[in-house]
Amino acid sequence: MSLMTVLIFYDYRLALFLLLIYALLNILTERKSRFIGGTILTKSKAGLIASFDKSIQKTGNMLPAIHKGFRAFPRLLSTAQLIEWGLTIKSTVARKEGKHRRYRGTGRTISYRLPRSCSISNGIHWSATIRAAVKKGSLKVVWDDIRERMLQGRGKLSIIVILDSSASMIYSIRQLHKTLNAIKRKVLKHRDRISLISCKGFGAITVLKPTTSVNLFLQRLKSIGLSDYTPLATGIYLGLKLAIHERRRGYIPLLVIVSDGNVNIGLNVPIPQKFKVYHIERAVGDTLSVAKLIAENKIQTVVINTRHRDDSLHSGEICTGTDLMIALAKITNGIYVAVRD
Repeated sequence: MSLMTVLIFYDYRLALFLLLIYALLNILTERKSRFIGGTILTKSKAGLIASFDKSIQKTGNMLPAIHKGFRAFPRLLSTAQLIEWGLTIKSTVARKEGKHRRYRGTGRTISYRLPRSCSISNGIHWSATIRAAVKKGSLKVVWDDIRERMLQGRGKLSIIVILDSSASMIYSIRQLHKTLNAIKRKVLKHRDRISLISCKGFGAITVLKPTTSVNLFLQRLKSIGLSDYTPLATGIYLGLKLAIHERRRGYIPLLVIVSDGNVNIGLNVPIPQKFKVYHIERAVGDTLSVAKLIAENKIQTVVINTRHRDDSLHSGEICTGTDLMIALAKITNGIYVAVRD
């Protein structure tokens, strides 16, 4: 073997080694800069799932299986399966929290408490009220003896879909179709409630109030058109109000935000100063402000980016729709589902 052949051989091996080191450093840098504070649960050719919920760890016990083979070969996950997996992870957390939390609702009486206001919304717990009066040696019931019922909620999920209906979503129509199919299967499996909020024009509307009818959900989807604007902040705020209402009724709310993150219309509702986020683009700042309100109310959230870009800037600033969607998931301690084009 000549000297020239030996040099070429070793140069080839060195080049491969350096290329491998560069690829590893690139992966580590990307994860650190874009998912700092979160954990990438799985990646596939279709996209990835990242968690900003510290109660969810990358362990076999916490990650539910959709199919036996997908745990061993996560790169086989399709777009629909990736979205369904993300919904399953967060809904599992929500259901566990629901078991340990007493909701006000229309279920059976499980306990009683002192009234918190003059209006007794859940009704009077008569046996506890009479016992309190008898203990004082009186058969006359006064206000101090009144006990309010505590009701056990139904414990079902109420999935609130906040859908970006702007014209830019036309480029993600295939991913959007797969997303909605995954949500439909999720609702059918557990007979959960589902509602739909559409963000288009200069505001947002509740297209479908909470229901268990998937067919009605699909019918309302067909009636939604597209517009030139993206009032995502207004849609998320409307979803938050509905989530709080559903929680009071005894359901476990789960917000599902479906968008490409290209917002351009701000919120027309005043936000408390401590939750206010200022940004050069008002629409971005208002969206992040509402995300802080969601975190304050501890509403479980899944953020689905239908147009995830791996080549997005890694400066930490919100410059693209992908940056905004990741920031939404991070602030709400939610799940980020990235769907690649």
